[in-house]
Amino acid sequence: YSSSVLSLSTNAYVEYCGGKQSAAGLSYVWQGIDMSSKQLLPSLPSQSKDKSKLLVPAYSLPSGKKYQIQVQVTDTTTSLSSTSSVIVEVLRSPLVVMMVPRTMQLLRAGRGLVIDGSSSYDPDGKVTGETIACCMLGSANKL
Repeated sequence: YSSSVLSLSTNAYVEYCGGKQSAAGLSYVWQGIDMSSKQLLPSLPSQSKDKSKLLVPAYSLPSGKKYQIQVQVTDTTTSLSSTSSVIVEVLRSPLVVMMVPRTMQLLRAGRGLVIDGSSSYDPDGKVTGETIACCMLGSANKL
């Protein structure tokens, strides 16, 4: 969801003769591509101090889209590099519906009921002017 933090990490190392592994001297470049437009994202902010990890803050990526997130790891001593990527889909968050009656109302069959939903919100931050109409189903004598 757009309202969630995106956390990705890579496990890269150089392996030397004898099996010794080291991540020293590696540089990391993270990029994001909007899959619908095939455009490179102007920035992919990370809050991680560890360059092998990507920690994208909530609301940084718009919801309802897919992104290709890729990391290029380069050995700074040999200039050899490797790239890996993953597709991330940022889902739309469900609306948070908060409805209360405006005043105490007597409910009668066939009559309308006014409910205030102005405290409802979209966790993705999108505000719409849509009106939602609904009806109550059930037997009038079972309320």
